[in-house]
Amino acid sequence: MKVMEWKKPTISVFKEKSDKQEHKPFAVIKAQKISLKKTEKRSYNGEIIDFFVFMGDIDCINSDEGIRDNYVLC
Repeated sequence: MKVMEWKKPTISVFKEKSDKQEHKPFAVIKAQKISLKKTEKRSYNGEIIDFFVFMGDIDCINSDEGIRDNYVLC
């Protein structure tokens, strides 16, 4: 499958919640590159390469509680 790439994207990170929509991101990051590839199972795999945080704290994403959550990247 073809890999899609974006150079120098700014990415807003939201927690995905079914009970209410989030209007403000909990983190904003700037990356050197983001790549995305569609898999055979109609899902996506991707990488965010060389990034730094503009706003917020993304350490919670790797925590036990954060791994259970779903996230939306815009």
